Amino acid sequence: NLFNTPVKIVRPFNIYGPSQNEDFLVPTILKQVNQGKDIEVNDLRPKRDYLYIDDFVNALVKLGECDQQFDIFNAGSGKSYSVEEIANTIIKIWGKQLKIISRNKVRQNEVLDCYADLSKITSQIGWKPQISLEKGLEIILKST
Repeated sequence: NLFNTPVKIVRPFNIYGPSQNEDFLVPTILKQVNQGKDIEVNDLRPKRDYLYIDDFVNALVKLGECDQQFDIFNAGSGKSYSVEEIANTIIKIWGKQLKIISRNKVRQNEVLDCYADLSKITSQIGWKPQISLEKGLEIILKST
């Protein structure tokens, strides 16, 4: 406020899209599917909020255009999907018959369900994600 500089803090949830680092869940599963391997993951249960990269960029642009001096916003889809749901969606889109194998490795202090509350970003700047999880994964398929 002293320098009249607008500051917005954005808390992004799990962003995914083409060319994402292979250390993350979506590209890890995609790599296995593209290699024709069964999908092997640590734990099928954790649910996370996945936001397609274009929606995230759109949120940043809209936040940059708003006049507020300071605020904190969540950027996500507002829905959570389990590891198993992500794997099944990818299998469905790719049209392959693969097994999903869980190593049953549970991370210490794992939060089993996490998703963004979008009420503030929606009410204050009118932003909502436009790309569903399935559509985002289809876009990635077309880009590979």
